[in-house]
Amino acid sequence: MSTKYIPCHLSLIYYHNFAVYFICRYTNFTTFKRSRYKMIDMYLYDDNEESQVQFVGFVGEHSRYDLMLVHTNRHYGKTLVLNMQTNKFGIIGTDDLKEEGYIAHILGVNAEEGDEITEYLNEVIH
Repeated sequence: MSTKYIPCHLSLIYYHNFAVYFICRYTNFTTFKRSRYKMIDMYLYDDNEESQVQFVGFVGEHSRYDLMLVHTNRHYGKTLVLNMQTNKFGIIGTDDLKEEGYIAHILGVNAEEGDEITEYLNEVIH
C-alpha cells in the first residue's frame, strides 16, 4: 500500500495530560485514519533545546492553581506557563506581568485569580 499525503492547515495546538495534539482542517477528507495516511514531511523548524520544567501547585484566597513553567532560551528569555486546570498557556515575560489583566486573559481565569497568579509569577520570572 502506498503512503497517502493529506493537505493540512494547522488550526489549534491543544495541551491535555502533557501531550500535544494537533487539530487539523482537512479539505477533501471526511475521515482520517492515522495508520493509513502520513502528513507531508516539511518542517519550519525542528529544534532540541535544554529546558527547565517546574510544576507548582498552590492555594490562594480565590482558588487552587496548578501551573507548569518551562524555562528555555527559545522565546527570548520568556517562560512558557501552562495552566493545567484550564489547558490554556502563554509565553510570559516580565513585561507581560506588568500589563493589567493579561495573565487572567491568557490563562483563562477571572481577574482576581489572575492577580494571584501574577503575584506568584513575579517571584519566579526574572
